[in-house]
Amino acid sequence: MHILLMYSTHKPSEEHLQRLTAIEPSIRVSVAESEETAIAAAKDADVIFGHRYLIQSLPYTQNLRWVQSTASGVDRLPCVELAQRQVMLTRMTLQSFVIARHAVTLAWAMVRCLPQALEYQKAGIWNQTFDWLPLPRQAIVFGTGNIGRAIAKLLKADGIKVTGVKRTVNGETLAEFDDLCDRQSWFSLLPDMDWCFLALPHTEETRDLFNETAMRALPSHAIIVNVGRGETLVSADLCRVLSAGHLGGAALDVLYPKPTSSADPFWQTPGLIVTPHVAAHHYERSAMMEQFCEQQLVRFINNQPLLDRVT
Repeated sequence: MHILLMYSTHKPSEEHLQRLTAIEPSIRVSVAESEETAIAAAKDADVIFGHRYLIQSLPYTQNLRWVQSTASGVDRLPCVELAQRQVMLTRMTLQSFVIARHAVTLAWAMVRCLPQALEYQKAGIWNQTFDWLPLPRQAIVFGTGNIGRAIAKLLKADGIKVTGVKRTVNGETLAEFDDLCDRQSWFSLLPDMDWCFLALPHTEETRDLFNETAMRALPSHAIIVNVGRGETLVSADLCRVLSAGHLGGAALDVLYPKPTSSADPFWQTPGLIVTPHVAAHHYERSAMMEQFCEQQLVRFINNQPLLDRVT
C-alpha cells in the first residue's frame, strides 16, 4: 500500500513516518515536497493524507481509494471529482474546540477592551478610561456543524443564550443551542443579538450572506466574529460600517479578499481585530493531526468505519 503525504501546514515528522510504516509491512510512504513530486507519486498512490496538491495530482491517480484531508471544511476540495472516481473522502474536525475557543476569546477581547489596553501600554499610559461594551446576553451562531456547536457550548457556559442558524429546521433541537432558526427567519433576530458568530462554509447560498444590511440590523454595540470562510462576509461593507461607528467591533480570522499591502485601508479600520487564519493552529496541532491519520489508517486496514467521512 502506497501512502502519499501532502500536508499543507507542516512537514511530517520522522516519528510519524516510522509509525505509519510499522502499522503493516506492505506500507510504503512518500512525501510530496512540491507539485511535481506530488503528481509523480500520485500515479500509484492508494491513499493520500493531506490535500495541498490534491487538485493538481488527482487527474494522474490510478489506484487511489481514500483521501484524508486535514481540513474541517470541504468546500475547497474536489469533492465531485473524488466521487466520480469512487474515492472515499474524510475530513478532520478534531481542531473544532480550538477554533471555537479562538472565536469566543476574540469576542471577549473586544468586550474587555484589550486592543485599547494594548494601545495604552504601547504609549506608556496608565489610563483606566475605556469604551466599555455591554456584557453579552444573547448570541447568534451561523453554522451548526462541529465548529458552530463548539462555539455554542462555550457561550452557554458563560451564561449566554445562543441561537443557531441552519439551512432548514424541522422541529429539531440541538443540545448546544437554546434555539434554532432557519435561513428564512434569522434576519429578524439580529436586533436582539450582542454577539454574532459566522462558522459557515463557502457555498453559493452563503457567499456575501453577511452584508451591510445585516450588519446594520445588529445593535450598535454588537460584535461580529468570523472563523468560517471569508467569502461569507462582505469585508468592504464591514469596514464601512465600523468606520461609521456602528457595531462595537469585529474580529476576523478569515478574509476575502485578503489585503494586498500594508497600505490597504483594511488595516486602518477602527474596532477590528485580524488574525491570519490561525484559529485552528496551536502548539500540539501537528502531533494531533499525525496521530489522527495513524488511527484512521488502522481503521482503514481493518475495514472499520472511518471518522469524519464526507458523504
